[in-house]
Amino acid sequence: MNERPRPSSGAAADPARVSISVVSHGQARLVASLLADVAAHVRTPIEVILTLNLPEVLPFDPARFAFPLRIVENAAPKGFAANQNAAFRASRGGFFCVLNPDIRIERDPFPELLKCFLDPAVGVAAPLIRNPAGSIEDSARRFPTPLSILRKAFLRRSSLEYSVEDAPAHPE
Repeated sequence: MNERPRPSSGAAADPARVSISVVSHGQARLVASLLADVAAHVRTPIEVILTLNLPEVLPFDPARFAFPLRIVENAAPKGFAANQNAAFRASRGGFFCVLNPDIRIERDPFPELLKCFLDPAVGVAAPLIRNPAGSIEDSARRFPTPLSILRKAFLRRSSLEYSVEDAPAHPE
């Protein structure tokens, strides 16, 4: 999640709101579970921009959610950056968050994440991510080098590059 400048689209900005971008590649069932989690646990003011990168039928009624949900249907598939940049331009919140459809949310992560931005040196914040078994995911990595790529490919190294459980990490 990162702090963002005011939108230039003429839309009214809400500096306290978090704009959440979700891109679906035919993952409507995962999106339904994610949005149900957001509805059940998130109390921070939000809006959700759901981009359907491929044609699909949603297994839920978009109007049932208490938060604003805008759906963008791409005429042709776009890449990750193009989808996120388009959602960013359309967003109205003071903060922008990218969520993959397979994320599950057990409690509102935004109050703690937003506290990070009280430090003016912070431009991006992310929560600790655990897999379904409860292990910490390798989501904070050093900038790759040819040696680190070879090491990871051939040695199947699975250790975390940063100690992230006890204190904030500052990845490259």
